[in-house]
Amino acid sequence: MHYFLSLEVYQTPGEIFLSQGKYIVKLLERCGMVECKYVSTLMELNFKKLCQNSVGPKLANPSKYQQLVGALMF
Repeated sequence: MHYFLSLEVYQTPGEIFLSQGKYIVKLLERCGMVECKYVSTLMELNFKKLCQNSVGPKLANPSKYQQLVGALMF
């Protein structure tokens, strides 16, 4: 077995390694973010409050965002 339920499986004598690297690369390709730089945290540091009534602009296509969040939860 090498690939099962979006998990890559590597076996050596006495050890089994699981990875989701291939799944993450596919997800980044789907979102057009393969060339993006990474950061240590995606949230603003020391952010005190999350509010339900946000002031920022609404997403033009929220379904794409919802699909991405769903894929990350998987």
